[in-house]
Amino acid sequence: MAASSSLVTAPTEEPVEGTVAVAGPIDLRLTLAPLVRGRGDPTTRFARGTFQRASRTPEGPAAEVISLTPEGVRVQAWGPGAGWLVAAMPDLVGLDDDPSILVPHHRLVAEISRRLAGLRLGRTDAILEALVPAVLEQKVTGAQAQRGFAGLVRALGEPAPGPLGLRLPPAPSALATLPYYGYHPLGIERRRAETVRRVAREADRLEALAGLPAPAVQAALMALPGIGPWSAAEVAAYCGRLRTILEGGGAIRLVQVYTVARPPAEPWVGPLTDAQVEALGKLQRDFDYMAMFAYRDQIKDRWNKEVLGG
Repeated sequence: MAASSSLVTAPTEEPVEGTVAVAGPIDLRLTLAPLVRGRGDPTTRFARGTFQRASRTPEGPAAEVISLTPEGVRVQAWGPGAGWLVAAMPDLVGLDDDPSILVPHHRLVAEISRRLAGLRLGRTDAILEALVPAVLEQKVTGAQAQRGFAGLVRALGEPAPGPLGLRLPPAPSALATLPYYGYHPLGIERRRAETVRRVAREADRLEALAGLPAPAVQAALMALPGIGPWSAAEVAAYCGRLRTILEGGGAIRLVQVYTVARPPAEPWVGPLTDAQVEALGKLQRDFDYMAMFAYRDQIKDRWNKEVLGG
């Protein structure tokens, strides 16, 4: 997708700003809504036609506000990690996601595609920020999970840089050192609390997973006690699943998983071949959780060659 960008670095007390031109429609609310954990989320919000977010970037804490302008998508960011957020904004709003890849063959899919024309699939590459809420959403209602997450942020998060009034997600060290019974007043029982504490202790290793193919991310996450397939899949969705396939020379096709063996329900749905399934299984069997971090480049090469056939 063609896009032009401009970036101006202002003095420290002023925001770092960037604007990127967009080809095709984009709806910020549709695209970024999955990042908001309920109306009481202290880390993100939609306000006055903008999306506002606080994050702990690899370069430090920061906050950003994203909006649509006649020139394209505009971002302003504050804090030590402001430059990182500005550079990552095109990925966040899915500017590399080409909607033309989806060619509907069913009238219902075509209608949904028409109504959601501005939806883009973005990525945050923020593993822990996606994983902690996903853990809290297990075994409880959505409202309970949102209250628990908001309480955790208010108790352990700090004010985010800038004028937005957001709070940063809790630092991994704060999550790891809070005893399990310290989570109880927030409505988080011991099982979920221990899982949050466990993943927080592994924060540095987990963040390194962001550059791996999505199946490898899921496999590594599921090696941790307390992380199931749904939590792992949700986190992997923030790590460029579609981009991984396309850059490997593959094509996007619908994937169906069946509890019993039967042919695809529709003629245009292409199942994985036996060879692809075997290659995927062997790839995940050959690398345990610890090896994921030592052999990241080898995993990428094997993913491209053995699964995608590139």
